[in-house]
Amino acid sequence: MTAHNGQATDHATEAKVKQHFGDRLVPCAASALAGRRPLPRTHAFLTRLGLPRDAPLLVTFYAGDELLQPLTLRGETHWVVGDDYGTKIVVGFEEDVWSADPEDRLPRRFINVNLAHFVLFLGFYEEAQCQSLRKANDDESVRIVSELRAKFNERDRLALADEESWWSVVLEKTQQGLL
Repeated sequence: MTAHNGQATDHATEAKVKQHFGDRLVPCAASALAGRRPLPRTHAFLTRLGLPRDAPLLVTFYAGDELLQPLTLRGETHWVVGDDYGTKIVVGFEEDVWSADPEDRLPRRFINVNLAHFVLFLGFYEEAQCQSLRKANDDESVRIVSELRAKFNERDRLALADEESWWSVVLEKTQQGLL
């Protein structure tokens, strides 16, 4: 197990990602990442498991030449892994994941401490949405979102540490029935 910003990344996280997404994961060939300078944990995750072909919350993960293209914002270089039909989903120098607007008009929002956690959280969200959120009344939605918050906090406390983080906004909108 390795630590990153006080958060654990381990084989259990990857096993849960694999369990949820299964054959929807598309691994990247190491040769396809050559010259793109992915960071070690990101590279390992992309080559071992890959990214889901489809994901909830309008998240589209890139493949081919679009994957890991550099994006410089405010003097910091990030590597693009996808988008959410409004912003780019990027990995930062410390392997943290952010939502960033290339035009710098929308706020940059922290998502997760690493790509594995982001994909895992998408799986948790999709599972909750498929099993109960779509049919839930207001009280049930509050309970389900509360359970998701607890699950997220167990894995990556930074994901919800700021009320303006990507996941905080997603869960708030979900609870309000807007997603």
